[in-house]
Amino acid sequence: MMKTLLLSTVAVFAFTGFAAAQSATPSNDANGSPQNNISTATEGDEKAEAQTLGEAAVAEIFDGGDANPEAKAEVGDSVAAAAQGDGVGGPNQATIDQNAQSENASVQFQLGNDNISINNQVGLNNESALMQIGDDNTGVVSQTGDGAHEAAFSQVGDNNTTVLAQDGEDHAAASATFGDWNTSYAFQSGGPDNIMASAQFGNTNFSAVIQDGARNTAASVQSGNDNGSFISQGGGLSSSVTAPLGGGTFSAGLVDVPGATITGTPFPSSIPVSEGNAAASVQAGNSNSSAIVQAGLTNKAINYQDSRP
Repeated sequence: MMKTLLLSTVAVFAFTGFAAAQSATPSNDANGSPQNNISTATEGDEKAEAQTLGEAAVAEIFDGGDANPEAKAEVGDSVAAAAQGDGVGGPNQATIDQNAQSENASVQFQLGNDNISINNQVGLNNESALMQIGDDNTGVVSQTGDGAHEAAFSQVGDNNTTVLAQDGEDHAAASATFGDWNTSYAFQSGGPDNIMASAQFGNTNFSAVIQDGARNTAASVQSGNDNGSFISQGGGLSSSVTAPLGGGTFSAGLVDVPGATITGTPFPSSIPVSEGNAAASVQAGNSNSSAIVQAGLTNKAINYQDSRP
């Protein structure tokens, strides 16, 4: 089934192959509210969207061409952290609402065999939702720093790995994966309001988002096999996190994307902060590689690759 493409950070146009980016000036609007920054990537039934207004991130997969594939993760000020997946007796859903109490909140759901799920929350007002359906999946959420982070992931399949690491102040991350042997990393620091969303449908795909600064948004969609996507917004070319409770160390960087290299000094000291950047990437088909590296203020980047016959 041929899929259509919408890759947009404005959500105004809906043309196949259309791409646009909206980055927000790092200041307040006429009403004194922070400017909104939006990144959206959509490929067929796969969608990833991140926006600073409402600190909302959603990643979802629903492919009508198959029986019942579904994986969805969503966070935001107006919605509790939620993860959804299709398994035996599905769809299954796990939801947590931090507003019901004053500290941290987390919910974890596992269906299958030999899955590993680790949640680490240090601080106040963090919330997370973790879902795994299948076998041999690994998932980690680490929330530290000043708190008020939101994270959710859903993994449906086997041998998938998702790591969402948030440090600093008030970040949001959502990741949805359907397939086998996929990897999704998000490393967020600084703040407030770094927002990311990643959706992967297929096998052996790799996605990494590194954000450091404030009010940056990133959205990535991969539909196919053996694709690699790397997005850095003020975060350098690599990052890592050590999971608590013996969960191990997870690292990701530009080196994980085949063929992608950057030389020189991509993050000079003359650029003290990265703020208001927007990045969106869509990869359809197999064996695509993409790297987006941003440093500074209000940069916009779009990537669309389609290697299908």
